[in-house]
Amino acid sequence: MKEVRPWREGLRRSGDWLLSLFVHALLAGILLFAPGVSDFSPRGPAPPSSEQRAVAATVADPEFVERELQRIRTQKKNVREAEQQRQKQLQQQAALARKERETEELRRKELQQQADLARTQRETEELRRKELQQQVEFARRQRETEERRRKELQQQADLARRQREAEELRRKELQEQADLARRQREAEELRRKELQEQADLALKQREIEERRRKELQEQADLALKQREIEERRRKELQQQADLARKKRAAELQRIQDQENLKRIRNRIRARVIANFNRSGLPEGLSGKLLVKLSPDGKVLEVKVHSSSGSELFDERGRLAVRKSSPLLEPEDIQLFKRLGHNEVLFTIAP
Repeated sequence: MKEVRPWREGLRRSGDWLLSLFVHALLAGILLFAPGVSDFSPRGPAPPSSEQRAVAATVADPEFVERELQRIRTQKKNVREAEQQRQKQLQQQAALARKERETEELRRKELQQQADLARTQRETEELRRKELQQQVEFARRQRETEERRRKELQQQADLARRQREAEELRRKELQEQADLARRQREAEELRRKELQEQADLALKQREIEERRRKELQEQADLALKQREIEERRRKELQQQADLARKKRAAELQRIQDQENLKRIRNRIRARVIANFNRSGLPEGLSGKLLVKLSPDGKVLEVKVHSSSGSELFDERGRLAVRKSSPLLEPEDIQLFKRLGHNEVLFTIAP
C-alpha cells in the first residue's frame, strides 16, 4: 500500500483537474453553440422562442450543472474505486505470486533436502551394507580362528593329558619301585601309543592342510598367511611333542640310572659286608662310608661319612671296603662315567 500511495495521489489530482476542465469546456460549449447566445449582431432583441427559453433555462439551471458535476464525480469515484480495486487485485496477485514463489522455493528446498536426505540415506545404507559385509567377513574369520584355536586347545589338552598320564606313571614308578622291565614295557607301550597318536595327528594335519590348500588357492594372500601360521603351529606342536618325548625318555633314563645306582650300591654293600669282620663288635652298630673311586672302579679313598660311634667298627668298615676293591663291574664303570660319578655313599649295618 505504501508503494502505490504517491501514484494514487497524483491520479486523484489529475482527476480533479480534468473534472474542472470538463466543466469549463461544457459551459463554454453551451455559451458558444447555444442559439441566441453566440449571435452578437446589433439587431434588437428578438422575442425569445420556446426553444431559446428551454436552452436558456438549461444554461441557467444550477441543478443541471450540479447533476452533471455529481455524475462526473460519481464516474470519477467509480474510476478511482475501480482503480483501487484493480490495485488491490494486483497487490493480491503480487502477494499470491510472491507466496507461490516462496511456496515453490520452499518446495524446491524441501525437494532438495529430500534429495539430499535420500542421497545421505543411500550413502548411509551403502556404508551400513559395507559395514555389515565387513562384520560378516570378520565373524567368519573369527569363527575360523576360533575353530583353529579350539583344535589347538584340544591338541594341547590331549598333550597335557598325555603328560599328566606320563607324570602319574612316573610317580607310581617312584612310589612302588616296581619291576624295571615292566615299567620299561609300559613306557614303550605308552611311547608306541604316542607315536601312533602323533602319526594319526600328522595324517589329520595333512588332510587339513590339503583341504586348506584347495581353499587357499581361491584366496591367495590369506591362504599364504594361513599356511605359514599352520606350518609354524605344526612345528611348534612337533617341537613340543619332541620335547615331551625327550623329557619322558630322560625321566625314564634317570629312573633306570637310579635303579642301577641302587643296585650297584646294594652289590657294593653286600661285597663289603662279606669282607667285614664282625668278631668282637657289639650288635646294632651302623655307619655310612664315602668311597672315592678311580675311573676303573678301584678304591682310592675311604672316608667315614657318618660314624657308628665305634672307631673299631669304622676302621673295619674302611678295611672291608679296601678288600672289596675294585667295587665296580665293567658295566657299572660305563654308567659312572656317563653320570660323572666317582664316589659311592652307602651304609654298613652288618
